[in-house]
Parts: sequence; C-alpha cells; structure tokens
Amino acid sequence: MKNKKDILDFLPNIPIWGYSPKGITDPTLSIKISELGGVGLVDLEGLNSNQCQALLKKCYTSLSSDHVWGIRVTTKEILDSLEFQDAVPIIICAFSPNSHTIAKLQKSSKLLLSEVSYLEEAYKDADWADTFLVKGNEAGGIVGVKNSFILVQEFNKAGLSFVIQGDLGYLISVQPLLEVL
Repeated sequence: MKNKKDILDFLPNIPIWGYSPKGITDPTLSIKISELGGVGLVDLEGLNSNQCQALLKKCYTSLSSDHVWGIRVTTKEILDSLEFQDAVPIIICAFSPNSHTIAKLQKSSKLLLSEVSYLEEAYKDADWADTFLVKGNEAGGIVGVKNSFILVQEFNKAGLSFVIQGDLGYLISVQPLLEVL
C-alpha cells in the first residue's frame, strides 16, 4: 500500500475524478476530464474485449504522460484480454483478484485501487491495493448500506488512504467541471 504522501504527489492537486458512463465506447468525456487536470476514468463494465482494447488504445494515443487517467476493470477475463502498451496511471479493480492477477495489475498500473463498500473489505485488500475507491450507497451499482459521509469518517479514523464515490464526491467534484465545460 502506498502512503498518503506518495498518492498526493502522484495526483495533480486534489482533482475531479469522473467516469465515462457504463457501456459507452467513446472515451471523449474521460479524456476531456484528464486534459482539464482531473482524473478521467473509463469504465470497462459491460464491454467486450475488443471494445475495451479500443478504449485503452484511444486513451494511450489521446493523452500525454502528464495526464492522469484510468480504467475500471470488473472481471479477470477483461483484464486478461487487455494488452497494455505502457502502465495505465490508475487501475480500479472491482473484483477479488488472485495472486497472478494482482501481479499483472501492479505491473500495469502506477496507482492500483481496490473498489470497496466497507472498511472490512479494505482490510482484506490492503496487502495489494495502493489505496481504495470507497463506494457510498449513493454511488449506484453494487454498494453497501452505509452512506459516503459515514464511510469517510470510518476510513479516516482507520488511517487508510481512499477516494470516496457517492453523493458527497458528486456534489463537490462535478459542479466545477460543469462550469468549465
């Protein structure tokens, strides 16, 4: 696990994190977020391996090494189908990887996040994840019963580095982006 200072050194300021919608094969929104200084994320959920590879290639060719971007991988099968040209700045792993998969994730990313809904899940993944994407029940998709406000307090008290996904993050992060666009 990376320490908080290493993570903050890697990330530009305290950036906006934004996903392309699930099932969308056009990464323009994510690329624009990265170009504006945020972290543009491409969600690979619901896409086939050819679509995922094409999205990855588009991000590699559209963004310079100064831009921070990432992908969210939801299955081992999709991860295994990807051919990485270089390390992806951020990979969010939304499944429980085995040791072989963890090695591939760590080799292919500069910052590896485990997607979790509870503190207990984070403790389980702490040996391989650099930090955590914590999903409050406002986040949508597979979530737990706790809201973002409670999870922020729990993860902070535990001393774990994390990024929160949910209503709290949405209210803080999306409004400045909308003003720029």
